[in-house]
Amino acid sequence: MPSDLKGRALMEKWIGIETSNCTPHAMKFIYHHTFKNPQDEAVLAAAGKGLDAAFTVMEAQLAKTPYLAGDSFTLADVCFMPYIDYAMGSPVKEQLAKYPHVSAWWNKVSERPTWQKTAGRPS
Repeated sequence: MPSDLKGRALMEKWIGIETSNCTPHAMKFIYHHTFKNPQDEAVLAAAGKGLDAAFTVMEAQLAKTPYLAGDSFTLADVCFMPYIDYAMGSPVKEQLAKYPHVSAWWNKVSERPTWQKTAGRPS
């Protein structure tokens, strides 16, 4: 949690982007591929476009800073992690690969020992 007001505001902004612009689209792929709850192809196509928009915004930020809200790992990064983790078992993995800064961020945050433990991966 950032200690300064500007840092907290940036963190809150990114949490809002996750909640409104990333997770709803990622969940369509998670429903379809992880939970085997079939989604219409038009729904998946629209969700893919929505993720492209979210990843484009993330890419621009992560080209400037190592984490979404700046130089430090914050709750903003954590909020994206479960949805991206699940979505990586779907075509979202190839879609995310088109965004080099988002991919580098994902590799960095998903390798954190605390995330590995949380995700139930062996150390």
